[in-house]
Amino acid sequence: MSNYTQLVQDLHSHVLEVIFRKDDGSMRTMRCTLSKNIVPPFKLKEQTDMVSWTYDQTIEYCQDIPEKWMQYISETIGQNPPTLQGLDILVKAIIDSTKRAIKEREGETSLIKVWDINAKGWRSFHIESVISCQVVETI
Repeated sequence: MSNYTQLVQDLHSHVLEVIFRKDDGSMRTMRCTLSKNIVPPFKLKEQTDMVSWTYDQTIEYCQDIPEKWMQYISETIGQNPPTLQGLDILVKAIIDSTKRAIKEREGETSLIKVWDINAKGWRSFHIESVISCQVVETI
């Protein structure tokens, strides 16, 4: 089992305090988790028309969750023919999601997206930038 896999598993059942070096070289301490008991349910932004979402909005919403992909496809394509922009976004997002899943299985993934307890928002860090990590709460 890779360090990435172990860390993600730990994040699902604990709040961790992770100290890591940011891209700008500064140090950051973050209390974070992936526990469904703490991470709030996803809420659509004020802009609920998925057809006009950008690539980044699509990726943020769908992440790597098949049910959300199905909802996005249903909402954007539905009974109407998709727009070229919508198809382009969908194809790029599916390809990128698939690449991430393959890299994760091969142990090449380094970016971990987490829920920051203090900032109450999604943040990320690269596993190779982690200096220390400890459990601060078991969920």
